Amino acid sequence: MYCRFRGSNIGGTTVAFDAQQKKINDILSGDFEYVIPRYQRKYVWQEKQWRELLDDIKYCLIVSKEESKSEWTHFLGSFVFERQSQGKDLIVIDGQQRLTTITLMLCAICTLFNEYGEEARFRGVTKYIIGTDDMGADYVRVNNQALKNFQFIVDEATQYNSLQSKSKLFSSSYLENSPQDNVNVKQCFAFFYNQFLEMIQVCPDNIAELGRIKDQIMGLDVIDIRATNQQESYNIFEILNARGVDLKQHELIKNYIFKYIHPRAQIDTAKLKWDAIESKLYIKNKSVLDNFFAHYVTHRYEKPDKDNSEFRIIKQYSDREHMNELLDDLFDKASYYRMFYRPEECDNVVIREVLKFFLENNHRQFRPLFLSVISAYEHKKITERSAEDFFVSIRNFYFAYGVVCGGKSNTIEDKVYEYARKIEKSDAAQAMQELKGKLKGYYPDYDSFEAHFLLMGWSHNVKRYKTPSKKKEVQYILRGIEEFYLSHTAELSIRDFTIEHIANDDGTESHCTIGNLLMLADPINGNASNKIFKEKIPHYVQSQFVSTKKYVERYGHLSDWTENEIQKRGQFMSKLAYETIWKFE
Repeated sequence: MYCRFRGSNIGGTTVAFDAQQKKINDILSGDFEYVIPRYQRKYVWQEKQWRELLDDIKYCLIVSKEESKSEWTHFLGSFVFERQSQGKDLIVIDGQQRLTTITLMLCAICTLFNEYGEEARFRGVTKYIIGTDDMGADYVRVNNQALKNFQFIVDEATQYNSLQSKSKLFSSSYLENSPQDNVNVKQCFAFFYNQFLEMIQVCPDNIAELGRIKDQIMGLDVIDIRATNQQESYNIFEILNARGVDLKQHELIKNYIFKYIHPRAQIDTAKLKWDAIESKLYIKNKSVLDNFFAHYVTHRYEKPDKDNSEFRIIKQYSDREHMNELLDDLFDKASYYRMFYRPEECDNVVIREVLKFFLENNHRQFRPLFLSVISAYEHKKITERSAEDFFVSIRNFYFAYGVVCGGKSNTIEDKVYEYARKIEKSDAAQAMQELKGKLKGYYPDYDSFEAHFLLMGWSHNVKRYKTPSKKKEVQYILRGIEEFYLSHTAELSIRDFTIEHIANDDGTESHCTIGNLLMLADPINGNASNKIFKEKIPHYVQSQFVSTKKYVERYGHLSDWTENEIQKRGQFMSKLAYETIWKFE
């Protein structure tokens, strides 16, 4: 395929360039020398990148054995070269990491053919590493001027002298104190040498398998882009790398899955499933797909970070022969994940209320864990009662640890994610019990809980108590106490009430705290507003809330509502919360 592009404009310059679809075989043949200038970025690829490329090649080797997929290959990306006005040098603008790596892979193959005494095959690979000019002089096709280790490996690997070559190449002495880029080169060669050796040793015909590996590498697809001058080449580089919007993780994952779905007759079914996943996770006019994938890979594999994205993790851990199974799992878990945003869609009353708690507190850390537990229940690995008890335990833990005592999420994060994966992959019931035991070590003792609980509160007037989060916490506590009094098993459904300050909200800090706060319906609260304590009691009597009636029974006989009474009521509420309503066990 050949294209001529014209018309892209940067800074008033019209960009024109040639782009051809080629194989690595085409790139490393002919008379060109690919020069990587010293000012280029250093060689930074490490095992993560080497392994990804190797995994792609391994997959192509597997599927190419099937007659229907004999043409299967891997797209290595685009290369940008700058043509020189004279000579046959091409300056590498984009692609030096890949060209350097491919050359080192071929050096590893050369070394192995050398050691097996396969001189003819050795010579056949060498020609892709070393070219000969019109004067009969040899040159390295990929000329990485800044890397001494690269030059050393190329020189030694392309000499047919097996014992000497191997001895020098694997010596710990050469350039051992080199800069990191040189170290990376040395490690890259050793990595592919060892990997290729391992791959061929399990095959009946070592030499034939090594030849297949070489052919697969040379058959990698690329786009060869050539510019005629330096300005043009860097304009092209900018167009390819800086324009537009980066693909999101879910877009990369989708492409990856669809690439390897087979048999290909199932591609339409796969598209329907993916569309359903996108639809499930389009909530309140917003897609939460990327949130889903972040938590999905965490619960199954490992937590993503800036150096290891969701896409990379899925590529690393997934079996390309079983993309349909991966898609099915994503489909199921998208349904579970949707409930984190739509708890009302959960059929189980107990779990529904726990999900509401975490949604209202905007806390997402336990989502990977909950994905695993819901999945375990749906696949009959645990009972419904076990799932309920676990959800309640985690809620109660976080109420005391996070909401009341302000414990940091990152302190327990690694432990939570570790057990999310254990629940998903091993004995779910045992792992759930183990995690509760681990979390017990982070659970506050009663003295610490009470000290923090007594300071919880809300106010219209006091700055530290005026935030929406403070109000939400108080509402949750008051509602929880009310629902406890109503029924231990009833669906938690009380939502509409106001917060009454028994001693008026006059700027006194103690009047903001939990011991001074009460549930009232809006009309009653308005009637009781700013009255003295004894005048408020008749209004409290009218309330339909059980917790308010119990307040009247306990305190209605008092002539005044003092600081001491606020403290004692707060202590009573604290004990009820810790030992009964939100007890962690």
